[in-house]
Amino acid sequence: MARASPYWGAAERAGEFRIAGQVEDLTLAYVPDRPARGREPAWRSPWPPFTRLAGELIFDRAAMRIRDARAMLGSLQLSQVNGEIADLGQPTLTIRGDTRGPAAELLRFVTATPVDEWTGRVLGGATASGAAEMKLALTLPLQDLAHSTVRGSVTLAGNDLRIQPGTPLLQAARGRIDFSEQGFTLAGASARLLGGDAVIDGGSQPDGSLRFTAQGSATAEALRRAPELGLAATPRSC
Repeated sequence: MARASPYWGAAERAGEFRIAGQVEDLTLAYVPDRPARGREPAWRSPWPPFTRLAGELIFDRAAMRIRDARAMLGSLQLSQVNGEIADLGQPTLTIRGDTRGPAAELLRFVTATPVDEWTGRVLGGATASGAAEMKLALTLPLQDLAHSTVRGSVTLAGNDLRIQPGTPLLQAARGRIDFSEQGFTLAGASARLLGGDAVIDGGSQPDGSLRFTAQGSATAEALRRAPELGLAATPRSC
């Protein structure tokens, strides 16, 4: 439909071309698979399509917009989905949405998409319990996906969280995990840690390592029961 528009790649032209309507149960492959062409092999998109999309779909001159929609993204139910391609002739998709669900599913989405590589795969070993909320915003130049960007956050509300297998368990964690193509940070986080209450800040570093600071208290018994701390878990007498 868009390729038949007289405004393809020429949004400055005079005149009107607008189609708007409500859609239901739509599947939108915003980064579709590509079939094999000649010597070029088939390419499977790493981005799951939106399914069961319901909301307002607008073609306005050379632009396409989605407003106030809901959709499934993999196993996640998204609400308040809004997005647009401002010029279908030079397509860059910007899209954002909110979701709430099991924290483990939210982390699985991050690690099953290019977001995992963009964040240095540092959340690949993360585990979490309970429900959480996620906000996600993507900017995808569809003809140059290497320059895609992502902004997102997962809000914790009393979840048990372990960032990586070798790190201590953060119990009843509250706060926010912010992530982008540059890495992730813990923002305003608090948790039960090593038998005491702690305030925690930190995240991934430019060299790919993780660095966190925690202020609070710990018990000797909890330190003894924390094998991930190694020798640091053995209290020493003076």
